Parts: sequence; C-alpha cells; structure tokens
Amino acid sequence: MPLPVRRALALASLVVLTPEVAHPAALGQALVLQKGNGREFHNAWCPLVRDGKDVLALNRAQAAGRGLTPHAECAQDTGGDAKPPAAPVFVHVDQSKYYHRAACARLARTSERQALATAAKTRWPCPVCRPPIRKSGS
Repeated sequence: MPLPVRRALALASLVVLTPEVAHPAALGQALVLQKGNGREFHNAWCPLVRDGKDVLALNRAQAAGRGLTPHAECAQDTGGDAKPPAAPVFVHVDQSKYYHRAACARLARTSERQALATAAKTRWPCPVCRPPIRKSGS
C-alpha cells in the first residue's frame, strides 16, 4: 500500500476513534430523560425521574423533535452536565524564572502569592516542587 494511502487511513482512524468526537456531550447533545408519556423532559438529578422507572433517555435534539419542554424544576439548569467554574489555583513567585508550591525549598524568603493562570504566562514550573501547570487555552 503506498505511503500516502496508509497515512490517510491512519488519520481517518484517529478522527473516528477519538473519544471527544464520539462523546454526545462534545456534540452539544446532552442527555435528558422523559418520564412515561409526559410532555416534559428532565435532567438526571430531578427527583421525579430519580427512581428510574418508566424513563426514556434522549438527547436534547430528540426531545425538541418530540415537542417536549423542560420541567419547571429542571429549567433552572438546562446545561445538562455543566459544572460550576473551578476555584482559581494559586502558586508562589519570587525573582527567579520559576513558580513554586508554598513549601518549596527553592522558593525565596520573599515571595508573592499569584494566580496560576497569571504566573504560568511568564514563568516555568519549578522542577523541584513540581507545581500544577496551566491547562492550554486558559
């Protein structure tokens, strides 16, 4: 098999098998639940569907296609599996090119507490204490 064909097949298999592509939430299709023949859909945490009896799982597009509306208690949070924003992580900086954990042996006596997102833009993580690293895109 010629090399360009093998390369194209390998790339196609990566696209198909990547979990982020196959996961319904990644496609904006968060799951909701319909109880019996009701005309409303519910989030999984709703007390009306918690027992799991006579429940049908649908994605939001399917629920809309069936003309279902959000349940009043569920309408407050229609984001599905959305999580609240995480609390900021703080690290310590000194005059070096590194940022550190609070108990790092390399940290100078005079240091400043700074948000990880800010510190990681201009400094490297310390190789001794190995502080958390900033996620790409943040």
